[in-house]
Amino acid sequence: MIIVKPKGGLGNRLRVIHSVLSIQLVEPIPIHIIWDRNRSLNCKFQDLFENNHAFTFENSMPDFVNRILKKIKFEYFFKSANRNSYERELFDNEIIKLRNRGYNFELLAKHRSVYIETCEWFYTHKSGQFLYPQARIKIKNRVDSIAKEFSDNTVGVHIRMGDHTLAKKHSPLRLFTKFTDEFLQKFNNVKIFLSTDSPDVEKFFIANYSDHIITQTGKLFGRESSSAVVDSFVDMLCLSRTNKIYGSSHSTFSGIAAEIGGIEKVTLKVKDL
Repeated sequence: MIIVKPKGGLGNRLRVIHSVLSIQLVEPIPIHIIWDRNRSLNCKFQDLFENNHAFTFENSMPDFVNRILKKIKFEYFFKSANRNSYERELFDNEIIKLRNRGYNFELLAKHRSVYIETCEWFYTHKSGQFLYPQARIKIKNRVDSIAKEFSDNTVGVHIRMGDHTLAKKHSPLRLFTKFTDEFLQKFNNVKIFLSTDSPDVEKFFIANYSDHIITQTGKLFGRESSSAVVDSFVDMLCLSRTNKIYGSSHSTFSGIAAEIGGIEKVTLKVKDL
């Protein structure tokens, strides 16, 4: 059995789940997902996904409960007791080392029990298919509704301007405005689906490129509420429906959208100017 606790934001978690589901394609091993509800992603697993019975899952306790448990040391003893029962445990550093050595992660299925806690992408089945839990029906319906506005030449643009320092440094807003100006001059009939974590950026693009911009109307921003995370997932799936994605540096969000859609992603960086 593989017990996996994906860490980080939505993109990071999806690539971890993809990795273990890819192993399951080769070896029909039971998978159990521990889904953290924390500041990086404050929602329940079932707020985003259907349970397609390829795995089991549980939602861990919210951050504030974990902090209380740490203070009274219950969490420490609980985790220690559980982890001591695993035949193998893998965390970020060891996964990176194994991946760099060319380790065959399919071999993990041979162990009686494996505990994995990471944000790293470590395995893809030779089919190349990106595997992830099926989105909730209401999310799929919302994506379908937005995608009806797409033309045959709709591209996706993902601009990360919130809490991601490296993305803002290497892919500043001016880079995207320059790209959009030049892109629309060259392809006047193109449509752009815009995904961003900044309401100000969204307003700016709608105000300046209204005839070409498609957005998810009424979207909530942030990671602090389940509704905002759901809206973020809708954005990711909409990006995956475009023909090509232009995204921010150091952000997995648009990269995972491209993997889901099987499309090209171009990262806009300052050095490209």
